[in-house]
Amino acid sequence: MPAPPCFHGFLRRAARAGVVALGLAASAGPAPAAIAEDASVAAPGIPEPPPEAVLADLPFEDAPPTRVFVNLAPEGSKPMVLMLDTGASDCVLTPGMARSLGISIRRTKSTPYRRATRLGRDLQFWIDTQSSDTASKTGFEYGLLGGSFLDDYVLEIDYPGRRVRFLDRKRYRLPEHTDASNERVLPFKRSGTRIFTEIEMGDRSERVLLDTGAPGTVLLSGRSARRLGIDVDSLPVLGEIGGVLGTTEVRFLETDHLRWAGFAFGATPVEVAPRGFYNQAGSTDSILGYDLLRQFTIRIDYRRKRLWLRRGADREMTFYGEPYEAVGPAPESGEPR
Repeated sequence: MPAPPCFHGFLRRAARAGVVALGLAASAGPAPAAIAEDASVAAPGIPEPPPEAVLADLPFEDAPPTRVFVNLAPEGSKPMVLMLDTGASDCVLTPGMARSLGISIRRTKSTPYRRATRLGRDLQFWIDTQSSDTASKTGFEYGLLGGSFLDDYVLEIDYPGRRVRFLDRKRYRLPEHTDASNERVLPFKRSGTRIFTEIEMGDRSERVLLDTGAPGTVLLSGRSARRLGIDVDSLPVLGEIGGVLGTTEVRFLETDHLRWAGFAFGATPVEVAPRGFYNQAGSTDSILGYDLLRQFTIRIDYRRKRLWLRRGADREMTFYGEPYEAVGPAPESGEPR
């Protein structure tokens, strides 16, 4: 769950200096054509889940614009608002969040805590007391709704409609194919309860963690960026991002070669962490986050390892929740270089 760098002033200075450019090496080759999205072709999309498969239909709660929070408390109970985080393996509460729910914290407890949910299934979670049993290390008190709970369902996150549905995996399964031009069904890899998908730049691809708890577009580790043909050393320093394990330097890349599942995104701001992000994002230490996911409704069929995407009408690029205006390549550098 990276914290945002201060980037607005940086982008203005970079644009004036002409230093923000696509750092793809010449060997990366031309970008394959994106799959066309033709709104005039009315091919049917995948069918809606039957009503009996919908176990819960929850609105996004008021929260920072780059996070998804849902209230899992049973009807009539004190709210239990948690951040939906597919990048987290487990469900974890900070001490302050736990106390706000009336939970008595025991530092020596070796089994998960439990709370009832509106899904009729208890939430089993841990409380992070490694640094303190009174407050979080970052000063941000929160609860993470992670894969240990989510993977029992087909999970739908409707970013444009700002709703989350939990679907019964025994009554609904994702089809293997869709003919609609604005939809895709694709397989994914799992590591434990976490989901990994492929992005492309130029003619190269890289595996990234699908992380609904990450606020940016894409965060690439240095080694992932180099495998994608990016000259990491030439990129301007953007600042630092922080998490529970500490901070790391990030550099800035603007690219119009990014694609996911055949969808193209135009000018896209990407962060590159030369030293990675403490190996928190799997073997590549790279992440796909909220600012790209917000353009889609997604369904994650954990057990069948299938992912469905439907792109919405809002294609505006954002960066940490703010509208992003492309600053363009350095005037004499061109692309690729």
